[in-house]
Amino acid sequence: LEPVAEKRGRYDVESKKTIELASSRYGIISSPGDYVVLGETMPQLFGGFSNQLTYKNLSLDIFFQFVKQEAITADWGPLVGVPGTMVNKDLSALDRWKAPGDVTNIPRPSATSANAANTAYRNFFRSSDAAWGDASYIRLKNISLVYDLSSLTSKWKLYNTSIFIQGQNLLTITNYKGLDPEINGFDRRFVFPINPFGSVRTASIPVLKTFTVGLKLSL
Repeated sequence: LEPVAEKRGRYDVESKKTIELASSRYGIISSPGDYVVLGETMPQLFGGFSNQLTYKNLSLDIFFQFVKQEAITADWGPLVGVPGTMVNKDLSALDRWKAPGDVTNIPRPSATSANAANTAYRNFFRSSDAAWGDASYIRLKNISLVYDLSSLTSKWKLYNTSIFIQGQNLLTITNYKGLDPEINGFDRRFVFPINPFGSVRTASIPVLKTFTVGLKLSL
């Protein structure tokens, strides 16, 4: 990790600066007194755009959803396992601290709870801005391809007949470091005095990709 200036405060991982806190003026560092606002979970901007393309009997409908927001990552809260213990981690664990001189924001693994790295991860890392980030995304929310068969089936008195294939959540563009930018797994049920800010649930299920094929008939 990069060295922190000799001043009490909160180390901001993104800006790589130490921010002096009000409680540090008294020479006492306390968890409640040193809490700062990391960001907002409400979207700053959201919307969507759709289009329909038609050629003869074939039509294509698409809908893209976009959201600009911040959110917790997969490392937020006390339900997240410490690296080095028997838990799954994402590929960022490959960039972990390994030796003196390494510059990284990924802590070294430790399976021993008495180890300083293990304690620091449990007490500080999981509730710091190291576990917070950009969760903006653009998602292909819906796409539908329809072929109208009415010209073929009208002689059997079957009108508005078509065959279709639909897809949902087929493509997502995002830099989010978590489960899913739309469903990040944040759970406020895990709120108690030693954890006032909830936790991410690593067992949360991301938005699913689905395909549907069907035939529509109207008498």
